[in-house]
Amino acid sequence: MKTVGLDWSCSVVAGVCLILLAASSCSSEQAGSRRGQEQVCDAAALRSMAVASTATGDPQLVLVFADSILALTCTPDRDSILLRWADVLHVAGIPYLRSSRPEARRLYGAALKLRQAYYGDSIHLDILRAQSNIGLSYSWEGDYLSAIPHFEKAIVDQERFAIFPNIYNRTKLGECYRLSGDQASAIRNFDIALETISRGPGRDSISWEKASSFFHDLVSNRIKAMSARGHWELALQQGERGIELLRRSVDAADTLRQMTFIRLALGRICLDARAQEMDPDSSKTLAKASEDHFQGVIEASLQTGDTLQAIFGLGGLAAALFAQRQYDGAVRALTPHLNWLQRSNMAGTDLGVAGLLTSLGSSYVKTGDCHRGLQHYAQALQRMSGQSYPWDSLPSVRKMYQDDYLTALYLLGSIGRTHLLLSERDPAHRRLSGMAYDSLAALLNYVRANLVSDEAKIRLAEEARLWLPDAVTDLSALYFAGGGDAYKERALQMAEQGKTFLLMERSRLNAASDLLPPNLLGMQSALSAMQRRALQSPEIQPMADSLQWRYLEALRRDAPSYYQLRFGSAEVDLQGLQDQLLATGQALIDYVAGEKGLYIFSFNGKQFALDMVQISKDELRRHVRLFRENMNPAGADGLRSAERVAQFSKTAHTLYEMLIGKVQIDLPERLIIIPDDALNDLPFDALLRKVDVPEDDIPRQVSNGNFLIQSKSLSYGFSIRTLLQMQLNPPADLQCTSLMIFVPEFSRQSGELPHMVYQEMEARAIGDRIDGAKIIRPAKKQQFLEALRTCSYVHLSAHGNDSPNPDSSFLAFSQRSGDVDTSALLYLRELYLHPVRSELITLTACETALGQHRAGEGNISIARGLAYSGARSFITALWKIQTQGASKIIPAFYQNLFEHNMPKDLALAESKRQYLRAGKAVYPDDWAGLILIGSAQPVSMGSAPFSLNHTWLVFIAFASVAMGGWVILRRKKQRARQDANLEAIA
Repeated sequence: MKTVGLDWSCSVVAGVCLILLAASSCSSEQAGSRRGQEQVCDAAALRSMAVASTATGDPQLVLVFADSILALTCTPDRDSILLRWADVLHVAGIPYLRSSRPEARRLYGAALKLRQAYYGDSIHLDILRAQSNIGLSYSWEGDYLSAIPHFEKAIVDQERFAIFPNIYNRTKLGECYRLSGDQASAIRNFDIALETISRGPGRDSISWEKASSFFHDLVSNRIKAMSARGHWELALQQGERGIELLRRSVDAADTLRQMTFIRLALGRICLDARAQEMDPDSSKTLAKASEDHFQGVIEASLQTGDTLQAIFGLGGLAAALFAQRQYDGAVRALTPHLNWLQRSNMAGTDLGVAGLLTSLGSSYVKTGDCHRGLQHYAQALQRMSGQSYPWDSLPSVRKMYQDDYLTALYLLGSIGRTHLLLSERDPAHRRLSGMAYDSLAALLNYVRANLVSDEAKIRLAEEARLWLPDAVTDLSALYFAGGGDAYKERALQMAEQGKTFLLMERSRLNAASDLLPPNLLGMQSALSAMQRRALQSPEIQPMADSLQWRYLEALRRDAPSYYQLRFGSAEVDLQGLQDQLLATGQALIDYVAGEKGLYIFSFNGKQFALDMVQISKDELRRHVRLFRENMNPAGADGLRSAERVAQFSKTAHTLYEMLIGKVQIDLPERLIIIPDDALNDLPFDALLRKVDVPEDDIPRQVSNGNFLIQSKSLSYGFSIRTLLQMQLNPPADLQCTSLMIFVPEFSRQSGELPHMVYQEMEARAIGDRIDGAKIIRPAKKQQFLEALRTCSYVHLSAHGNDSPNPDSSFLAFSQRSGDVDTSALLYLRELYLHPVRSELITLTACETALGQHRAGEGNISIARGLAYSGARSFITALWKIQTQGASKIIPAFYQNLFEHNMPKDLALAESKRQYLRAGKAVYPDDWAGLILIGSAQPVSMGSAPFSLNHTWLVFIAFASVAMGGWVILRRKKQRARQDANLEAIA
C-alpha cells in the first residue's frame, strides 16, 4: 500500500510539473512568431512534455499530458515529432474507448488538436478518425445528441474519403439519429451511404475493404429505422435487398458473418410486425418468415464459430416457434444445440445458455411434460448461480439481481406457472407456485428500486411485457382456486407492475426532480454514465454496481424524500390506495386483458373484488370495434340507419354487462376507470345499462336514463400508480392562474387542416361564462408551450392528428395558407421535451387520446405525452369530435368547475347531462368522445382562474394612486422653483 501511495504521489507531482511546463510553453518570448493573431507554442517544450509523460509508462501521466494539450491557449507549432506524439495519444485512447469513454475523449481530443495544428486547413484521415472515435465514445454512452456533431465533422466531401471513412461515419450518424428518435434523418443518412455504395468507386482499394466490413451495420440500422416508423413491409423488403448487397459487394469470407446481423434484425422485425398484425394469415406468414431468418442466423454462426450470435439466433428461433405454437419443434430445435453449447463450456455464455434452458423448459411445459420442464428450469438456475436449489428455497433476491435479473424474472414466472399446472393433480404444488411468484414480485421491486439507467429501465419494460400478463393470470387462478385473499392483492400488484412502466418512472422523476440535493447531482451523473458504459462493456459492471450501492446509500441518508419517490417500492398497497386515492363516493375499476380472459379488479373505501370474464383479446377488440363503427347513426349514404343504431345499442349493453355488470362491489356515483388493451379506445360514458325497445331509438334510451353517464361520473387513468402520482403531487405554484384559451386560425383554402366552424363559438362561450379568461388568437405553438409551463388552466381548440407513427401525431396551430406549415405543428416527440406544470389542460382537438397501442403502455398518444411531461389532469378526445357538441359541453364544464366548485369528473358529467337533456344531438359521437384523464380533484377557491385578476386590480389601483401622488408632488416642487426664480429676478 505504501508503494502504491508513493507511485501515486510521484504521478501527481509529475502531472503538476507538466501543467506548469505547458503553461510556460505559451509565453510570448518563446513563441518567436505568430500565425495571424494566434500565439504559437514552443515545440521544444511540448516535446519535453511528451517525453516526460511516456518515459515512466504510467497511463495517468499520458492523460495528464492530454489534459495539458487541451488546456493550451496557443497553437502547437508545425512539428512532425509532435505528430508522432499525436499517434501515441490516439493509440492510448483505444483501450479507454471500451472501459472509460471520458478518458478516451481526452486522449482523442488532444491528438485531434495536435493534428489540426499540423495539417492546418487540409484534411487528413487521422483527423477524421479522431472525430469519429469521439463520436463513438458518446454514442456508446447513450449520449447520441453529443455524438452527432462529431460524426458530421468526420464526413468530408472529398473523393479520397468517399468510401472510407464516409460510409462508416454516415452509418454511425444515422444510427445516432435513429436511437435519438429522429428516424427521418436516420434514413436520409443511410440512403446517402447506400447511394455511395451503389456507385462502387474503387472497389479494389483498401478503403473499400474497410468500408465493406461494416455494410451489415448500415443495412440493419436502416431497416430498424423503417420498422420504427411502422413501415414493416418496406423494412423487410429492404432487408432482403441488403442481403443481396452483401453477396455482391462483400468479400465471400466475410459475407456469412455480416449476414447474421441482418437476419437477426429481420427476424425481430417479423416478430414485432406479427404482434401488430390483426389478420391471422398475415400473422402466420410473418411468424414463419422470422423462423426462417433465425434459422439462417444459426446456420451461419455455426460455420463462422460465432457462439454469441448462435445463442441470439436460438433464442429468436424459440420465440418464432412459440408464436406458431410449434412447441415440439422448439424442443427438437433447441436440444442438440444446447447439448453442444453445454459441452463446449465456452466462457461468457452461461447467462445465454440459462436463457435457452428456460426456453427449452417452457417448450416441454407447453407439450404437457411439466416435470421435464422443471428439470430444465433447475438447470437454468444452476447455470446462472453456480449451485443447485430446491424449489422451496430459491436464490436470494440480491443474488438473482447480480446474476441476470432479466433471465431470473422470466425464469421465476415460468417456475410459478409450471407448479400451478401441476397443482391441478397435486395441491402441494400450489404453495411452490405462490413462493415462485412471491420471489418474482420481490425481485421486480428490488430491480426497479435499484436501476438508475434509463436504458436499463427501458430494457426491463420491454422484457416484462413477455411474462407479466401470464403472472397476473396465474395469481388470479391461485386466488380462484381458494388460495386466499393474499393472491388477489398480489394479482393486482402484478397487474400494476405491467402497466405504464415508462410513464410511471417519468412521473416519479417529475415529482422528485426538485428534491435532489445539489451535492448528489454529480454522483448521479457519474453513475448514469458508468451504467451506460457497462451495457457495452460488461467487464466494468462490478464497478458500476459498487458506485450504485454507494449512491443509493447516500440518497437514503441525505435525501430520503427523493429516494422514496424515485426508487421506493413500486408495489401498490390496497389500504393505502383506499385511503389516499379515493375521495368520498368514489370507486376504482382496473381492467387487465389476458389472452383468454378479462380480469377486473375493483375497490371502494371498504370492499375489494377480483372478477373474470371469459373472453379473448380478439373478441374484446371486436366488440369495441363494433361499438365505435356504429355509434354514428349515419350509414355510407349519409342517411340514418336503424340497423346501425340497433347494433350499437346491442354492443353497448353487452359491453356494460361484461365491464360493469360483473363488478361485485357497491359502485358509488363517481368511478375511476383504468382501461387495458382495446378498452383504451372505449368511452365508458356511452355504455347502456339496459336497452328499451325499440333498440334503434337513442332518444328513448336518453329519456329513460339508460346511458352510464346519466347515473355515474367517470374519470380515467393510465395506471393506478401514475394516477396516484398525478393526484398526490401538489399543484404547481404558478403566477398565471387565468384560463388561457388558445384559438389557432386555419385557412379556408386548406384541405388537410380546414377552417373550424364552431371554434370561435366555443371560445366566445367560455369567455362569456368565466371571469378573467383570456383568448389568444391566432394561437402559435410557442405561446402554447409557454402556457403549459407557466399557466394553471390551458384550453386549446384545434386540429389533432393520430399518426400510425406515434412520434408524428400532432396538434396543429395557426396556418396562413392552404399548404400545411409543419413548423406550426406540435409533434408528440416534441411534447416529451417540454415540461408541463398545468393543473388542467383541455384539448377539443381530434383523436388526442388515440395512438398506436403498445402492450403495457396503453395508447401512445398526445394525452400520454402530456402525462409524461407532468400534467395533473386533462380533457382529451377519443375520436374526431363533433365541434358543435364540444362548443356546448366545455363551457358548461368550466362553469361547473369554477363557479360551482365541482370535482372535475362531476363537472364534466353534469355538462354532458345538460347537453343530453337539451335533446338536440343525443348520439354518442356528439358527446361521449371527451374524457377526463388524471386527477379529478376540485379546483380550490384560492387557485380559481379569476383570483389573480383581482390581485392585479388591487395592484393597479395602488400603483395609480402612487403615480398620481408623485405627479402632484412633482408639480408642486416645479411651481416652488418657478416662484423662487421669479423672486430672484425681481
